[in-house]
Amino acid sequence: MTRLDGLTRFGQVNFTAADVDEMDPEYWREVWSRADLQAVSLNVGGSVAYYPSDVEGHPRLPGVGDRDPFGAMVEVARGLGIEVVARLDVCVVDQRFCDLHPDWMMTGPDGRPLTLHDVTGRPWGRPGAPPIEDELYYTCVNSDLFRTYLPAMLTEIAERYDVAAFFTNGFPTLGLVPPSTRLLCHCPRCLEAWADFSGGLAYPAADDPDDPVFRTYVAFLQHCTLEVLRSIQAHTRAQRGGPTFITSAIPSMAGALPWSQWADTLDVVVTDNQDRALDHGRATPPAGLWEVGLSTALMKSVARGRPAVRIMGAYRFRQGRHTSKDPAELSLQLALSFAHGEHPKWHTISGRQWSRRWTDTAVAFDRWLASSGVDLGTLPSAARVGVAWSQQSAWHETWVSPPSRGAHYDAVAGWYVAVQRSGVPVDLVNADLLDGLEGLDALVLPSGFTASEATLERIARFVEGGGGLVAVGNAGLLDEWGRPHPRDIVGGLLGIVRGETRGPAFTTYLRRTGVPVEERLMLAPDDDDVVPSGQWVTAFEAHDAEPAFAVNPQEWVIPTHAAWLPGAYDGPAVALATRPGRTGAYLGPDLDVAYFHQRVGDHLAVLRGALDHALGDRRPPVRVLGDAHVDVHALTASDATYVTLVNLHHPGASGGVVEHLAPLREVRMVLSGGLAPSRAELLRSGTSLEVPASGELVVDCVTDVEVVRITPHPGSD
Repeated sequence: MTRLDGLTRFGQVNFTAADVDEMDPEYWREVWSRADLQAVSLNVGGSVAYYPSDVEGHPRLPGVGDRDPFGAMVEVARGLGIEVVARLDVCVVDQRFCDLHPDWMMTGPDGRPLTLHDVTGRPWGRPGAPPIEDELYYTCVNSDLFRTYLPAMLTEIAERYDVAAFFTNGFPTLGLVPPSTRLLCHCPRCLEAWADFSGGLAYPAADDPDDPVFRTYVAFLQHCTLEVLRSIQAHTRAQRGGPTFITSAIPSMAGALPWSQWADTLDVVVTDNQDRALDHGRATPPAGLWEVGLSTALMKSVARGRPAVRIMGAYRFRQGRHTSKDPAELSLQLALSFAHGEHPKWHTISGRQWSRRWTDTAVAFDRWLASSGVDLGTLPSAARVGVAWSQQSAWHETWVSPPSRGAHYDAVAGWYVAVQRSGVPVDLVNADLLDGLEGLDALVLPSGFTASEATLERIARFVEGGGGLVAVGNAGLLDEWGRPHPRDIVGGLLGIVRGETRGPAFTTYLRRTGVPVEERLMLAPDDDDVVPSGQWVTAFEAHDAEPAFAVNPQEWVIPTHAAWLPGAYDGPAVALATRPGRTGAYLGPDLDVAYFHQRVGDHLAVLRGALDHALGDRRPPVRVLGDAHVDVHALTASDATYVTLVNLHHPGASGGVVEHLAPLREVRMVLSGGLAPSRAELLRSGTSLEVPASGELVVDCVTDVEVVRITPHPGSD
């Protein structure tokens, strides 16, 4: 138990150096009071102190000592009954702190401290920005910073202030990057620890998954991080008031954190995405609002039932941190986080606000949460469709060049959008945590999915027990280190024999062959003989499966006289399992990646048709009807099922910014899967719904989010 248990309304104020003189505690007293806030994160220290710290080597901001900015804000918060989370910056530090504690930095073989760019391989500064943005350094997890300095700081803060928890920004490093030799640290403590762990081996020379030394190094990185995290958590819980220690996590499929052990060490998990997507600078396709739901599903898939909080920037991420998001955009981001079972936490910069337009939106959302009493954060999902993902799939893409398939994240995202556009709730399923398969009716293995033999055997038991399966491309052909499995377990489950994977092509085509199953997959007859396909195609033979379509390679783009359509490859493009008791589908081309990038309706039709075949006679608990883009999710309580509907039909929702909310009228959904409602309440609008015998409900209007609380008839499943 922690003091954050059961709380639903969170905020965060990041202080700046100017706040020593410009902090406005009375402004925050008014905002927090209006919002009926329950917990707030406030900067306290780490690389620079916002309180008069006496910890050796902890530099204070100029003016701190005469003033106590952190203490002043804690006094306001606690006076309102608001719990305080003390926020720390100890992972990424500036030049001044690096010069003060050079022995605490990650170190290259030449003794030079490693920068963010060195470790991540990505530029962090903006073009033309002050050099401070590219002069940030990573601290070493094995250094005395985490073993003596941070524990001393935690003790000092807990003794002086009434705090419920500590939160670290940017820690652990493994949450941000895949395991790589970029993370090699040559400080004396790391060299000694590696020698003990490896038995005296030299560091690996390259990111080579075939090298047993590199695989040992990956385990070493995870071991060191977990050892430090467990030590800090134990120290924190022993302090006055029994606070808890919370780490930052940007839920990246490529992150190197050992997710299950990480979650087991924490009482609360935090998604630190700030905006729609992790890759805020991506140009194609533009970040859509649906990616808030995807990253939430990613975090929930590894949280192991822990409450999850999402940090949501109230500012425009790429237009300056002293701005306000458009109210409609902020409202929808908060709604999506809430609808998928996270607790949204609005986040703003500076104790003196220069742009205050965000406040009314955040306050209104928090006040509704307070008045409704809705808490979805601890409820299990009722989704019956799962999309599998694995860290190793994404790691392999960073280790191998050139790529041998489309990006795993793109494939997972393509499936996530396709299922959502079909009006069906969907969960992500982590390959290392498959204990939730029993609640699913169908599992999707996206292209690029790699997994251990033990994971594939677990999937086989799911299918043999009656579960539906969809696989794409080379899913399941390679193990967690990218090596071919001795036998194709996935192919055997679907009645196919797979061959080589061809690609990348500029494009390929699905060519109709005239078999009836093609109309069923496309959901309607079509006048086109060919439709767009993917860039990577895995050849296969259909044995206990019904084949459909052929794959046409690309034509020459130029010159025009050479742009005829070549003949099709031998073999089918799609197959539906026909073995008795099996409901499965296989797609040779990477249509999931293609759909993510191109949003072609033909891709959606085939993905949807394959999933419907895998589901067979089983129906999801809820399906939204029609073509409107509605994010739908379902969660189960002991006495009710909650269906959340988020309106993503606004202009700008798929790319850009939502400037104005456009209410969506008459959202129709059909209930099945054992849901027999006696009563349906709309918690956002405060009304009730008529429940017809057909099980089809009509929600008159969804502006941002609606929550349908469905109370079943006594005795129904």
